[in-house]
Amino acid sequence: MGVCDQISQAPPNPQSFKMKSDAAQDKEGNLGLSLVIQDMVGDVLACGGRRCFMVCKSSIAETLALLFGIQTAQHLGLFPLSIETNAFEGSTQMGNELSMLIAKAKQEALRYGITSCLFTPRESNLVAHFSPKFALNLDDEYVWSEEYPEITNPCVL
Repeated sequence: MGVCDQISQAPPNPQSFKMKSDAAQDKEGNLGLSLVIQDMVGDVLACGGRRCFMVCKSSIAETLALLFGIQTAQHLGLFPLSIETNAFEGSTQMGNELSMLIAKAKQEALRYGITSCLFTPRESNLVAHFSPKFALNLDDEYVWSEEYPEITNPCVL
C-alpha cells in the first residue's frame, strides 16, 4: 500500500501547491533526487536536487525523492500541498526498507497537510523526470526558490 492509498484522491484545492518528485540512478552508484513545486497555474515556485551515493531499487529511490519533496515544501512553508508522483510504480512486493520509507512518507504527509496524492505516470511527469539527471551532477543539496536552473527551462516553460 502506497502513500497515495491513505490520502484523499479528491482534486487539489486551487489554493494549494503542486509538488512533483523523481529519482534517477547511474552506473557509478549515484542517486539523483529532484522536486519541482508549482502553484496551481503552473508557475514554478521552487525546485531542488540532491545527489546521494547509494544503490537501491527504483521504488526506494522514488520514495526518497518524495520525502525530499515533502521536507523541502515544509521548510519553505509551501502548504497545503498536492503531490503528483510515480513512486511505487511497478512495486508489488515491498521489502522492509521500502515499508519503513513508506511509513515515514505517510507520517510526513499527514503531519504537514497533504491535500491530495495522485499517481502520475513517468511520461506525464517530464518536469520532475528531467531534473534528477541534472541532480546527478550536483555536489550537494540545492533548492531554488521562485527560480530554477536554466537547464530545466525546456521542461518548465
